[in-house]
Amino acid sequence: EVVEKIVSAISMAAHVQIVDHSMDPDHNRAVITFIGSPDDVRKSVLAGAGAAVELIDLNKHKGGHPRVGAIDVIPIVPLHDVSMNEAISLSYTIGKDIADQLHIPVYFYERSAVMRHRTNLALIRKGGYEALKAHGLVEGREPDLGPSELHPTAGATVVGARGPLIAYNV
Repeated sequence: EVVEKIVSAISMAAHVQIVDHSMDPDHNRAVITFIGSPDDVRKSVLAGAGAAVELIDLNKHKGGHPRVGAIDVIPIVPLHDVSMNEAISLSYTIGKDIADQLHIPVYFYERSAVMRHRTNLALIRKGGYEALKAHGLVEGREPDLGPSELHPTAGATVVGARGPLIAYNV
């Protein structure tokens, strides 16, 4: 139900096409893939993020996959007629939207990283939400944008432009 509500918020916010969505109960994580113009993607990301903030409380969340927030990672992948530089710019705009409107700390990764050590998503996620909650956003863990404290229920989020990713879990 939660994933369907987030998918609905994404699809209703702008003219985007939902390509796929899935929920993995073992990892307790969802992946929602959609495409559209940069402006429509921006609107839909914010709507989906807003729905996730309303529906997910990480203090009650358990899962096998590392995550730092209810909106863990937002990869921006340039496709047809969008350059990597445009995708990077869009990622910064989306990050600012999330920080300003949802009051969530934001980290930039991959091609959008503003700190060299943050290009690797695994390093940003190190220790997950629990480590960020226990130790705070200090000592190199301060966010690139937004509040200097975790959102009380949604944690933090990571946004970045990158190329396509083909992955599988064994």
